[in-house]
Formats: sequence, structure tokens, C-alpha cells
Amino acid sequence: MIHLSHNDLIISGYELKPECSPVPIKSPEWFERPSAGIRLLQLSDLHFYENTEPKYYERVYQEVARLKPDIIVVTGDLIHKGPRFVKQAGQFLEKLSKLGSYHLCIMGNHDYQDEHDGAYLQETVRQAGFHLLVNEAIHCSQFKRQSQPEPQPQPQPLHHKDALSDLSVNVVGFDDYYYGPRCGTLSRESGVKVGMESLKKLPSATFTIGLAHNPLHMDVIHREAPSTLNWVFSGHTHAGHIWIPWLKPIYLNVFHHRYRYGWFPFDNTQLYVTSGVGSAAFYIKAFGFKAGLPRFRWNTNPEIAVFDLAV
Repeated sequence: MIHLSHNDLIISGYELKPECSPVPIKSPEWFERPSAGIRLLQLSDLHFYENTEPKYYERVYQEVARLKPDIIVVTGDLIHKGPRFVKQAGQFLEKLSKLGSYHLCIMGNHDYQDEHDGAYLQETVRQAGFHLLVNEAIHCSQFKRQSQPEPQPQPQPLHHKDALSDLSVNVVGFDDYYYGPRCGTLSRESGVKVGMESLKKLPSATFTIGLAHNPLHMDVIHREAPSTLNWVFSGHTHAGHIWIPWLKPIYLNVFHHRYRYGWFPFDNTQLYVTSGVGSAAFYIKAFGFKAGLPRFRWNTNPEIAVFDLAV
């Protein structure tokens, strides 16, 4: 099937248990009724730019609200390029910060292209109510959920406050694979080590998760701290963005590597690469004129990824 627009937003859901293979959950009812454990929702690659469609991002927000996440993670590339769209990204994050209990964000390669080496975007992320994790970790517990009456009440033991009291998540976020070393002072290896040291200082948790914008970071994580994390969530690739299975992606140097989309095992750690919510920006340039084209994808659905962490 070919998808040429953002009208094909999908929601991918998985039940995750440590040291077990991810279990896809396909029932439509599942998205209406949160299931076992802690619900974590991942958004990636928002790519706000001049042709951003407000109605589309409102739809994304409404879907997030309907899914009732406990933790929202944004795995980089909030903007495409330049400072003009940082405010839009911040306003979207501020709306998301009213949902769930924890709101976490990491830097992507495009986020460093705000003409301030990422400083403007970082400050905007923090002001929007998100924890920005740059080679550091955070402990998530004491989840708050608003109970809503249902026409026919059904037992939901794992979404009852008492069922969550013993569940917790430690999350470590890493700087961008490319621009972190360029704009900061740490190499990729040093950044992973610093993040893992931050993780060691936290209380023990039921689940341990890593966030890395570029899935190539997983090679460094696996080399420096093998089997330390249960799962690592990434984006960056857009699943190839323009993907014709019998040909190569349009952006060979960015999208065509071994972690294009989906699950990849690394001993006791599982890597998930989402296709992301937004789109790369395409421009027409001629005779000093530059215009951004409407966003589109080819055979790579934009995606909201949802993970129910269970024991």
C-alpha cells in the first residue's frame, strides 16, 4: 500500500515484559482500555516547519489524550531547521504536558539546528513542562491517573492506584548521535558512560529504558553497557520516509542503515525504531527562490508507538 500523506497515522501497540519478546496488541478495544502495567507513549520526529498542518498535530494530540499514557517520551527532532518553529514545538509540548504523569524529551540532530546550537530549543522544552534528558536519567514512580466513569464498569486491576504502587521506571536519555559530540564536549562513548552513571544513582526500578534519537546509538550502548537496559526507543529513520521495497531509500546516508523500523534484539535489550509522527521537509530552490513543499511519505506510515510495561 502506498501512503502519500499524513492521513494514514497509525497507532502501534505492544505489551512488554523484561527478557520477553514484544507482544503486538491488535485489538481495537485495547486502545480504549489501558491494559497491564505502566503505559508509555513515544512520539518522534515531529519536524515542525513552515508547512506544518495544525489540524494534523491536533489529531495527534487527541489520539495521545485518548490513549491515556502514564509516561510520554519525545525522542528528538521537534523542528526541521531554524528558530522560527521552536515556538510551535513548545506549544505542542505544553499541551502534551497536561496528559499523563511524566514527560520526557531528548535531542535529535535537527534540534541542534535552531541557530543556537540547540540552546533555544532546550530552554523551550523545559519551559513547556518536559524533562530534557541529555546523558542523564530520571526515576518515574507515583503515577497519577484520573478515574473516569464507564457505562458498564469492568475490573481494571492494573490501572487501579494500588496496582501501580510497586511499579516504577528508570529512564536514561542520550544526546544526539551526530550533533551531541559536535555541539557538546562528550564523545558518543563518554555520553553513554555519563548517562549510565546517572542511572546508577537512581533507586532501583521495575523497568529500565533508554532513549536515543538515532538507532545507531544502540551499537554504542550495547558495547559500553550490554544488557543494562530492558528496552531502547529510537526514531530518526522515518522508516525510510520514501520507501520502495525493491529500491533504496531516497536518502541513502540517513535512512538506509540496518535499523530502519521495528524491533531489533541485542541480548537482553530490545531496540524499537518508530517511523515517527512528522515528515522531512522538501524544498524547491530555483533562481534564488525557495519554497517548502507539503509534507508527504511514501509507503511509510507516520506512527504513535504505545508500550504497556508489565511484569
